[in-house]
Amino acid sequence: MSVIERVPSVEFRVELPKWVGSNRWVWEPAGPGFPPMPDYIRNAHELDRALYVYAVAVANLAANEVHRFRVVAYRYDTCAPTGIHEWITSEDSGRLVPSGAPWVLWQDVPEPERCPA
Repeated sequence: MSVIERVPSVEFRVELPKWVGSNRWVWEPAGPGFPPMPDYIRNAHELDRALYVYAVAVANLAANEVHRFRVVAYRYDTCAPTGIHEWITSEDSGRLVPSGAPWVLWQDVPEPERCPA
């Protein structure tokens, strides 16, 4: 199968925290400014690097607009999250920085197909 014929294996989505009540928040999609980004990822190492690269791009684009975000990779075949990288505003520099290393849970599976809507 050529690269052109391959279907994406993950979909990266940018999510922002939304306050619910006075002391709790949930993650919600960032909206039209950050549409889902499909990509073909073959292994855990590629997913780790892609999460970082996408998060850096989001941090550069949203630097003055948000104080916290995360990039989540959803598997096309299971629709389950398989990687997350969260960024927060640094108290020292005021810039968005990683809150830790990307979380990656990758299992090799056959060629993925798109989940039903």
